[in-house]
Amino acid sequence: APLVPGTYELIGLDLTAFINTEYKGSSYAVFGEGTWHFTDKFGMTLGGRFTRDEKKYTYAMSRPDSGTILLPPTTQKNSWSEFLPKLGFEYRQTGDILWYSNLARGYKSGGYNARDLSGNPPQPYDPEFINSFELGVKTSWADRRLIANAAIFYNDYKDIQLLTVTDLGGGNVQTNITNAAKARIIGGELELTALPIPELQLSVNMGTIDSKYKEVGAAAQANGINIDSILANAPKFGLNASATYTLGLASGSNLAFRLDAAHRTSQFRDAKNNPPLQAEAYTLLNARISWKGMDDKLEVAVFGTNLTDELYITNGVEVLGLGYEEAYYNRPREWGASINYKF
Repeated sequence: APLVPGTYELIGLDLTAFINTEYKGSSYAVFGEGTWHFTDKFGMTLGGRFTRDEKKYTYAMSRPDSGTILLPPTTQKNSWSEFLPKLGFEYRQTGDILWYSNLARGYKSGGYNARDLSGNPPQPYDPEFINSFELGVKTSWADRRLIANAAIFYNDYKDIQLLTVTDLGGGNVQTNITNAAKARIIGGELELTALPIPELQLSVNMGTIDSKYKEVGAAAQANGINIDSILANAPKFGLNASATYTLGLASGSNLAFRLDAAHRTSQFRDAKNNPPLQAEAYTLLNARISWKGMDDKLEVAVFGTNLTDELYITNGVEVLGLGYEEAYYNRPREWGASINYKF
């Protein structure tokens, strides 16, 4: 359907685009790891993964109102191969305390800008990489009724795939993904699980990150992303907490009551940091009551999600050509029921 019906007939401006695409992709991987124990307490883990991605993309574009063929069917093929190593050390101080460190390399495949309205073949973008360094400890206390785990990490992020928006004029805009930046991410996590009484389990997981661009390419800068921009979807603090109380019934079945909450501080949903696309801090509250039979095969549950009906932005894009931002929001308060049976 045309973006603005009747525009072509009235002023000769064709805003209708018919796009025909075909995408094929394959990914192959070989991976493995092994651990060597130097002593009963000290060990080293070596691992690796070799990945090859192959992608084929066919794209055609026309404007049916004017009969203009901007791009006949055009096919592109690309492949990317990468070896991702892993090195880890662990030291078991006691039976209840384990120290560990990990160095690993991560990879996100390249691809194509699938919605090119310029009439040119969609341009591919390359993979992005992250080198991760983590140091942590896993502990248990009071006969495993309290588990406490903590970690700190440093991530070196390269060839970041950033989404930018270009105004093509005439009310047309184009979204592009380019390998346009480098960044570093520093953070820490704390995880606590407690059983104050056998029927009650409490858990808290909290984390904090500090992210910063180290380098921003010219294409990203031209779209308003600079060295001081805040990385998208990177809240400074997050917390998840839950409480589950399980009540045993005389029949041998049980009834479980669960309440969980999640909190995130404010974050931007786009790399440019447009204020209308900033998600304010939010807290989600969910609840669930379930009955499980004595053989653990049948479970019946009722649940509610987002009980406080919190509203926040989950994603969005700046529509330059028409001068507005397009935002998407989370799901509202919902209620439901489920029945599960294990054969």
